[in-house]
Amino acid sequence: MLIDGSYFLYVLFKLTLFGLFIIVMYKLIVAFVVPYLNAEILNIKKDAKDLEDKMDLLNRTRKSVELKIENQKKELNYLENKINLWNNNLLQKKNKHEQEKQIILNKVIEKRKIQSNNINILNLEKIVIPESIKQAYIEIEKIYDGGKGLILTRELIDKIKQ
Repeated sequence: MLIDGSYFLYVLFKLTLFGLFIIVMYKLIVAFVVPYLNAEILNIKKDAKDLEDKMDLLNRTRKSVELKIENQKKELNYLENKINLWNNNLLQKKNKHEQEKQIILNKVIEKRKIQSNNINILNLEKIVIPESIKQAYIEIEKIYDGGKGLILTRELIDKIKQ
């Protein structure tokens, strides 16, 4: 089978067209697709960088929050200890105050007993002394028979009153 001249030209023409088609396609790809792909790659890289930055920011924020939580826990423990100390001091003061109050109350009760006893003695004295003086007056009058006993009794009463 011999290749005919026109057939050869036909194949050569087709190959030339195909080559031109490949060149045009290459130029189109280089002109439009490659810049688009480069832009997409840059966008993907930019998005990846943004995500890395956000991740770094989140990690720093998380560490900062964890540190703040730890500091707040320490402060909470400090404040709890301080409150417990204040509470203990307050309870001690309250107990001391109660003891002092009880001591004062016991002293007041004892003083009231003494005052009540003194009032009872004074009331008895108010009753007994005049009665004793009457009795003594009567006895002296009987012993001294009248005037001299009366004078001595009055002198005695005056001395007692002073």
